Amino acid sequence: WMAKRLGLSVERTAEVVNHLILAGLIIFRNERWERTHANIKTSDHITSLALQEAHRQEAYLTVNAIQNIPPSERDIVSLMLPSCPSKLKEAKKQIRGFCRQMEALLEAGEHSEIYHLGIQYFPLTKRTSMEVK
Repeated sequence: WMAKRLGLSVERTAEVVNHLILAGLIIFRNERWERTHANIKTSDHITSLALQEAHRQEAYLTVNAIQNIPPSERDIVSLMLPSCPSKLKEAKKQIRGFCRQMEALLEAGEHSEIYHLGIQYFPLTKRTSMEVK
């Protein structure tokens, strides 16, 4: 049932579930799967190939959602705006605060589906060699 609900092959679902079990992130208790931690935080400053791959897969999920999920069942918003690199630290702080608020709102009460909320903030312009110090 899990593979069908997630739109994955049975083999891929089993692989992911086994990784989550081995990592101690989920357990099967009282006839249901449960998380062992409320949430998990990754490092902000260490480059991880596994995390980069997870982000690539999340980007693919967004493309898939645009193509296959009707707008009435999803919300995709983007902004392109001028800003300054010196505001990055505050932007990250506010983004994380917003994510915590959304987590509290969406996880309260009963659940029937799994949703993905992704927020990205990165420069579209390239700095010239004279700008990089």
